[in-house]
Amino acid sequence: MNLQRFKERSRLFYRSYRLIFQSMPAAAALLLLLMVLQGSLPAVVTYLSKITLDVLLHLSDQSSAQIMQVMVFWGASVLLGQILEPWSSYLIAHMNEHTTAFINRKLVQKANGFQGLEPFENALFYQDLEVLNKLSSHKPLNLLVATIHWVRLLTTILGLLLLVGALVWWMPLLLVACSLPGVFKNNALRASGWKGLLSVRKEALEINYFRSLLTQENSAREIRIYGLGQHFENRLMGAFATLQQVMGKERLKLARDPIFTLLLSAAAAIFSFGYVLQMAVQKKVSAGSLVIVVQALSQLQNLLDDFTLYCSLLTEHILYFEKLFHFMDHEEPLRVPVQPQPVPEVMKEGIHFDRVGFSYPDGRTVLKDVTFSIRPGETIALVGENGAGKSTLIKLLCRFHDPTSGSITVDGTDLKQLDLQAWRGRMGAVFQDFVKYHLTVQENIMLGDLGCTDEEMARKAAENSGLKTEILPSGMHTLLGKSFGGTELSGGQWQKLAIARAFFRNPDLLILDEPTAAIDPRAEHDLYEQFARLADGKTVVLVTHRLASVQMADRILVLKEGQLIEQGTHEELLALGGEYATMFRLQARAYQFASEMEEAIGA
Repeated sequence: MNLQRFKERSRLFYRSYRLIFQSMPAAAALLLLLMVLQGSLPAVVTYLSKITLDVLLHLSDQSSAQIMQVMVFWGASVLLGQILEPWSSYLIAHMNEHTTAFINRKLVQKANGFQGLEPFENALFYQDLEVLNKLSSHKPLNLLVATIHWVRLLTTILGLLLLVGALVWWMPLLLVACSLPGVFKNNALRASGWKGLLSVRKEALEINYFRSLLTQENSAREIRIYGLGQHFENRLMGAFATLQQVMGKERLKLARDPIFTLLLSAAAAIFSFGYVLQMAVQKKVSAGSLVIVVQALSQLQNLLDDFTLYCSLLTEHILYFEKLFHFMDHEEPLRVPVQPQPVPEVMKEGIHFDRVGFSYPDGRTVLKDVTFSIRPGETIALVGENGAGKSTLIKLLCRFHDPTSGSITVDGTDLKQLDLQAWRGRMGAVFQDFVKYHLTVQENIMLGDLGCTDEEMARKAAENSGLKTEILPSGMHTLLGKSFGGTELSGGQWQKLAIARAFFRNPDLLILDEPTAAIDPRAEHDLYEQFARLADGKTVVLVTHRLASVQMADRILVLKEGQLIEQGTHEELLALGGEYATMFRLQARAYQFASEMEEAIGA
């Protein structure tokens, strides 16, 4: 380990223990004190053994007071050990709960603090976040427990070495010097093995992925239809086999490589024992002193082995914190102004996209030189094939990303200069991948505006979205989702609930990104009739692939390969005979064919 690596590792341990200490300062300090006391007991008992033997060998010369003093010391050491153990266990459990909650809160606060989506769309960032989430329930505890044992062992070892050093000053140096190579060797081997298992090995990622495929509901139907169960099971076991082979090599190194260092440590212990035995024969030390050395050497070998193990475990567990701090140090890529401009109470000029271009960090160019305006109170529709850039425009409008080139302005002010939270607070949105909150229906809707507790408004929003709450077991108070044993809705019902959430906010700007994808055409028609009435006076941006639904829009924007190629009303675009007209006629034929088939089946 070079000096730079040592400094980095020292800073990592310092940050980790500071984080644990911050969770419960008083309890952490008390626990450290208890560990030092517990660690001192073996050395105290060993020294008491020396005194006891010396007293017994010279019993005729001892007074009853001296004998009583030895008994009191023995009793006090036993009583202290019995008192410390339950209190240590209590503090460990107490600190574990608080430390785990404290670190989870830090993790969640950091993730929630990102204003944009770029970190979550980065594969490596997402993998790290998945690992941190998965291990957050036990890795902080593992470091805490390993540290407790490490401190206790270190105190015990130092105490015994001091006793031995009082007899032969150089003997502790010999024992430590011959044991350190084994400590460092095992640390390096265990760290490399754990890092290979934890991090982002292809096999470890495959195990998690294929296991989730085989155990989650959203993939269960397709796996059974296509008979993919055995195929994915084979790939899962193949990944396990490959990973076991890799880890087997690491374990073989753990067993084979330290043999020389173990022999060196054993040789030092044998030499030390022989030296002190020779001193006892020459009457240079007492019989009690010989007991100190015998007990110390017999314990030191096991203690140093355990100390090596816990040093290795600390190295393993600290890697979680290394990943955690790497995550915590991740900077916000979306720049938020220090002194933001206020969002206009009422838009006058509207929203203007000026030669907007956007490329993702991986180099994919999604938008090129897109220019258009959205007037206040106007309903516009974004249409185009998949990958045309429709949803990316929505992300830019919500300021989940900033344009790579060009600008977006609101009443002439650059969107990047506006108060971000205030801007988002003025909009309601229904995305394709809307969230299914496993809460009650009423709670789901009221999440749209946490500042409003009007239950009647929530009921009205559900009614306006077309969600029939009266058919649910407990109406608006029905618990949804399987996480807490609630009712599972259909895809269309969940989507209506997401629309109700947007209606409940009563936003100035309403964004609907494929809002009716899971609703049948008839329900879609009813919803849009209601929607047209409710959206009156609001600015609406609608993304949909069903062109029959966009006729209600004041203006339709047609995107293709990241460029705006057409815009106008439904009638104007049909008359133009371009991309929109072609797409509309193709869909119209498909709907007509489906209608004819239904009639034929009904006949």
